Amino acid sequence: MDYYRIDVYDRQEPGFCFIDRPPEEIHLLSSYIASGEAAAEEYPENVIAKMDPNEGGIVLSDFIANSELCLICSERVKLVIEKLCGDSCEYLPVSIENHKGRIASSEYFYINPLGLHDVLNQSLSEIDRTDDGDVIDVEKFVLDTTKMKDVPPLFRVVEKDSEYFASEVLIDALKKEIPDLTNLNLEPIEVA
Repeated sequence: MDYYRIDVYDRQEPGFCFIDRPPEEIHLLSSYIASGEAAAEEYPENVIAKMDPNEGGIVLSDFIANSELCLICSERVKLVIEKLCGDSCEYLPVSIENHKGRIASSEYFYINPLGLHDVLNQSLSEIDRTDDGDVIDVEKFVLDTTKMKDVPPLFRVVEKDSEYFASEVLIDALKKEIPDLTNLNLEPIEVA
């Protein structure tokens, strides 16, 4: 099976909107959402993410690029992910506010894959570590087939919790269910 890393920062089109800061209502919780920790219990109602006026884009895409390192998706994407991933993820509603201070849509969600999975092939991945062994960065991700048995279709890895990985099954389902899917930026990931 193939696997992909989802790039949450890039935009396929400059007209697509970009979120630069976490919503004020969840400023501290956004670090939980970006790292796979449960946030639903403390997540407030009426969370509003604001489009970054410095980036200029105003078009809502299915995957909204952001510097929060969070997975922000349209409701139609959320429904496909929820069908395949169930309770291995949290689905936290967020409205998107445009540059004029108006709500452009209330049909978006933070998708928070819960937990971290120890699935990297340590010898083939390129992992920068401190002298103490702590991970600084991962330059190259290589998944280990022997560790992938119980991994959900959308997941994070222990070595870098702010990255999102998806199985071929999930990507195929998204493309089948949403033929006009926008701003899904994928990088194929080696499996050994």
